Amino acid sequence: MRQIQDDGDRKLEHFLREADAHRQRLGRKNVVLDMRFNDGGNLYLVRDFMRHWPSRTDGHFFVLTSHQTFSAAIASIAYLKQAGGERVSIVGEPIGDRLMFFSDGLPIQLPNSGRFFVPSVVRMDYHGGCREYDDCSEGIAQPGRSTASAALPWLGPIERLPISVPSLQPDTFAPWTIEPWLRGTDPMMDAINDLAGTGAK
Repeated sequence: MRQIQDDGDRKLEHFLREADAHRQRLGRKNVVLDMRFNDGGNLYLVRDFMRHWPSRTDGHFFVLTSHQTFSAAIASIAYLKQAGGERVSIVGEPIGDRLMFFSDGLPIQLPNSGRFFVPSVVRMDYHGGCREYDDCSEGIAQPGRSTASAALPWLGPIERLPISVPSLQPDTFAPWTIEPWLRGTDPMMDAINDLAGTGAK
């Protein structure tokens, strides 16, 4: 997955459902979710799918991450990890941001240059579940707490589903280096093959 975005009328959640149905038809037990080059998007598009995915499969989830995994991609992995626990293994390199960061906001035009910038004013706390803050995004805030939703009026009311995961650090560190690139091999998929066992489904 390169982004958490729909493609016109093609919904990302529908694609994931179709891919998972195809996996089941093939008799594949485990899931490999490649988020290495996913720079984010709209975290609300697939959060329900991610939250319920572990309950729909008996297999193990291997999630590939890298320094280019950002924003809504991090949220999606966190929802999956929160739901799947030990059945979700992170493989690869550390994600591109911390589990608490600021995002989103409305563009502001500078009076003299006329240029715009977008201040990041909405807190995303995927470690502590926004238990201590009143400036979190509406969708991940604790029930009853104030939020920074005024900064994003176009979102409207959103169900609050906080995220609290201890870590998204790789369980298996398998970095990209020049050697496997020159060989045309994938160290992260090689690591998954070792973890799952040769020929594992």
